[in-house]
Amino acid sequence: MKNPDLKIRVSPELRSLIEASSKVNERTMNAEIAARLQWSFDNGYDASVETEAVRKGALARIQASPTIRLEKRMIGIEAKLEGRIDELAKEVTTLREQLKAIAAR
Repeated sequence: MKNPDLKIRVSPELRSLIEASSKVNERTMNAEIAARLQWSFDNGYDASVETEAVRKGALARIQASPTIRLEKRMIGIEAKLEGRIDELAKEVTTLREQLKAIAAR
């Protein structure tokens, strides 16, 4: 007998947690959701404990991913470049003013 489809809506944040957890557990997102639901019925459900443990673990794995680390480095580099661009723009303005002063003599 084929399992019937069940469609649910979840927040983007929850979807990200499910996706990350399914990758860590090496199963599909559907299998991850089914396993977690079954666990909640088998063991009783304490949302505060389960949710916090999942969130911390998944968040730690996501933050440790090479992509996230690279994104953080890129943000830092962009900030430094923006600061340097501002400095260079001020230098250009100063040089233009000096050239105008020389030309006016």
